[in-house]
Parts: sequence; C-alpha cells; structure tokens
Amino acid sequence: INNDLNGDPNDFGAGDEKCLEPDGTDIAQIMPNLSVLNIGENPLSDWREISDVFGQCPSLLQLKCSYAEVEQIKFESDRFMNVKRLWIRNNKLSDVSVFDELSKYPNLQHLSFIQCSFEDVYGFSMLRDLCIAKMPNLLNCNSSIINSKERHDAELFYLKWIAKQMAIRDEQQKENQGKDVNAESKDDENGAAEMQRIDALYPRYIELTKKHGALNFDKKETEKLMAVNVVIRSMDPESITAKPLEKKLPTAMTVGQLKMLCKRLFGLPPAYQRLMFREASGGFPEDMDDDTKALSFYSIKDGMEILMQSSNFEKK
Repeated sequence: INNDLNGDPNDFGAGDEKCLEPDGTDIAQIMPNLSVLNIGENPLSDWREISDVFGQCPSLLQLKCSYAEVEQIKFESDRFMNVKRLWIRNNKLSDVSVFDELSKYPNLQHLSFIQCSFEDVYGFSMLRDLCIAKMPNLLNCNSSIINSKERHDAELFYLKWIAKQMAIRDEQQKENQGKDVNAESKDDENGAAEMQRIDALYPRYIELTKKHGALNFDKKETEKLMAVNVVIRSMDPESITAKPLEKKLPTAMTVGQLKMLCKRLFGLPPAYQRLMFREASGGFPEDMDDDTKALSFYSIKDGMEILMQSSNFEKK
C-alpha cells in the first residue's frame, strides 16, 4: 500500500491513481515466502494481469484460480516459474492451445481444469488426452495420476487428431483452390518445411512423430486411423446372454447412431438404451449421455467395452 495517499480517499492528486495499481515487483518483495495463493471465485478474466501481479513471487508453488472468467492463458517468461500446481477449473477456457502455453511453465506438474467452457465442445476425456499429450512434464491431471501407458495412448491419439485436422484442412484447400494440394512437390526440403509448419500449429508434432512415427494425412487413411475396435456388450436382461460383439467403429459415429446399431444387434429400442463405456480391464463405466456427441467426444479407444443397459423398467 502506498502511504503517500492523503487521508481523504476522495482527495487524489495527479497520478495518485497509480497507487491503486499493484506492482508485481512490489508484491514479490512484500510476500517473498508466499507459497500458496487462492484468488478463485473472483471475476478475473485477464491472465496477463494475474501474471503481472503475482507471477514474480519467488516461493509461489500452488496457484488456485478456479471459478473465474479466464478465457485464455499466455505464457510470459519470468512469471510463475516455480509453480508446481495450478487449479483453473470452472473458467471460460475455449481453446486447447491453452495446454501449449501451460506446457511452457517449467515446473508445472499438477493441473486441474474440469468444467471449463471447452468441455462442452471437446468432452472431458478428449481434453484429458490432449492435455497429457501436449504437456510432457505433467504428472497429475484433474486429480488423477498419469501413468506411462496413458501417456503413450494420449500421444498416439494426439497424432491421429492432428492427422484428422490436417486432412480436413487439405480437403478444404482443395475445394477452395480447385487442385490437389497433396500433389505438390514432396522433396526433403519441402517435407521439412511442412513438418515445421505443422509443428507450429500443433506443438510436439515433430517430437512425437520421431517417437511414434508419422501418420498419413490422406483423408481416407485418416478415416481408418480414426476408427476404433471395441467390444459391444448387452447388459439388458432380455439379451444379456448374447455373445459380446467386436466392432470397428468410426470415431465420428454419434451416440445416437451407435444406439441404432445396438438395436439391430440386441433388439432394444434406442429410447430405452443407456450406453456406457469402460476400459477392457474393467473399472467403473462412464455414461455416454448425449446422443448428438461423437465417440471421439468420449475419447473411445481401441479395446474399450461399450455396455448397453435397459432403462425399460416395465419389462418383467
């Protein structure tokens, strides 16, 4: 607090309004031992302002900024360099590029971002995969430990997701330009430039292609890559004895379309179906409760089980 202010709060001289603007350097000097900071449940929307005010606190390890109005995060050097845990749940985050920016904080290992705005677009499971793939140093995502298998699967999913985005982009270019963009020269120099261009759009692309191999951006090949092998199992008493069926499904298939498939397989009308999915190894199943969402929204992967239950309690 600046002690030069006059006793009367209404009596401001020229430049006195500066006294009410917190300075990050001053905050760092005033609170050198601050390790945990909770500024959540406030109408904060500008990450730069938050960073400028508190980002230089040298001992800050945990930052809680949940239930706010932050829409985007932009990394700034020398800000929050020692923060290990960040809570940004229930904010207005709208783009997955936020994970690219968060990955630049060198010590960030724990991140919670559930129930932000983009969850309605991408889905909880897909966001988790993209977050893990984009942030190589992350150890804990949404209060759940990341193991090596999950990271491996998330990185593969990210490469497939990039391939799909690029295939869509190339298809749009072909329509707009009236030519085959894939027919251009593919010599080593152009190939390297293309890799750099993709990596600029989707960070870690080059790193992950070296680790897992490059994917074909052809639309037909991409559609094959974006298909998953699952086991569909009926839990309806009327058809529970039916043999579980292995199916290869496009991740663009909606839950509503999957219910129609289940009707053909097991005879239960879609209106009475409740679909869930789980890992092949078991575990607690999760609901697929929106008929308009695609399988990719729920991040369905190879080997998972789709469980069909009946909500028709009038059956005997």
